[in-house]
Amino acid sequence: MRAFVPELTRLPKRRVLTVTTVGSPNKAAQRCVNALFGTASATKFNVYAPQKKKMLVGRLACRWMNALKAPPSKWEARWGLEVSGFVTGRDLLQEDPKTRIRVADWEYGLVAQILHKGPYADEWPSIEKLQAFVQEKGYRIVGPHEEEYLTRPDVKVPMTIIRYRVKKRAVRKRA
Repeated sequence: MRAFVPELTRLPKRRVLTVTTVGSPNKAAQRCVNALFGTASATKFNVYAPQKKKMLVGRLACRWMNALKAPPSKWEARWGLEVSGFVTGRDLLQEDPKTRIRVADWEYGLVAQILHKGPYADEWPSIEKLQAFVQEKGYRIVGPHEEEYLTRPDVKVPMTIIRYRVKKRAVRKRA
C-alpha cells in the first residue's frame, strides 16, 4: 500500500473488542483506548495464556458512524481492537468498570482504502480523494467511515488507513 494512492481490496471479517463513544475524539478517545488495550492485555495473559492459547492483539481501528455529517461534539465512534477469533465476551476481564468492552465481528468484503500520512486534522484531502476514487470506479459506499491506526498518535508522522466498504453501483437500463 502506497501513501495517498487509493486502492480496492478484499478483507476478511475481523473479531474485535469494541466500545462506543459519543463526542470529540480528543475528549473520548484516551479513556476508551486505554480500556480496550487494558482489557485485551488482562484477558490475553490471565485467561488465555494459562490455557496455552496465543491471543492476537492487533491494531486499533475506529468506525466513525456520523463523522462526515455531524459536528465533532456529536460524533459516534465505534472503536475496535482486533483480537483472535476464539475470544468471547464471557472471557473478557474488563479493565475499566466504567467502560464496557464487548466482542463483535466486523464484516468487510470489498473495500476502498487509502494510506494517509500526517496529522488526523489533515485527513480531508485523502478522504476526498478516496471518495472520488470510489465514484470513478463505479462503486458506492455501503459502510461507515473507518480508520485503522498504524502508528501511535504522538509520533512525528502518524499513518492511518482510511477505508470504506463498497459495492458496485447498479447500472440503470435505458428505456
